Amino acid sequence: MKFIKVNKLDFLNNQDFFKEQIPKAQNTKKEYIDDVFEYYKENLKDERNYLVAYMLDNEIISCALVRYYEEEKKYFIINVNTRKDFQHKGVATKFLTTALEDFFSNNKNENIYLWVHPKNEIAIKLYNKLGFQKTDYFPNKLTFKENIINDAIYYCNYELFNNKQNELKNYLSK
Repeated sequence: MKFIKVNKLDFLNNQDFFKEQIPKAQNTKKEYIDDVFEYYKENLKDERNYLVAYMLDNEIISCALVRYYEEEKKYFIINVNTRKDFQHKGVATKFLTTALEDFFSNNKNENIYLWVHPKNEIAIKLYNKLGFQKTDYFPNKLTFKENIINDAIYYCNYELFNNKQNELKNYLSK
């Protein structure tokens, strides 16, 4: 598997590829293909934002958008998804670990946030394993805040992530 980080130029130069691959990786129904593609395209206009993906045999099997929200002055991981045929195989853990390593290599002093539905226990377990913790912070200025449940915002920072990685290394070395 290969990790890639895609900026606006990469995305625009390979539009046909991404238009085909993103909906598959996002497990998106056909009628939403254009919406998903345009969502990424629009968000990549800001140079702080980028698409991250895990590739296998030139197909995206897991992807997400790292997005900076100017209104809140915070980074969020948006639309974390893994293709259905790769779920429950450790792909999301490897993918997000790599994505967070990449993010914190350039943003050691930043928190990164995400929203997860409170009933999505599998995702919450994954995020906790990576160092994410529930926060009281609620994004009041974001346009999509109506869709967010207040107790479902999680955050991670370099220290939390690094501590979890060290715990894992120590556990595996025993």
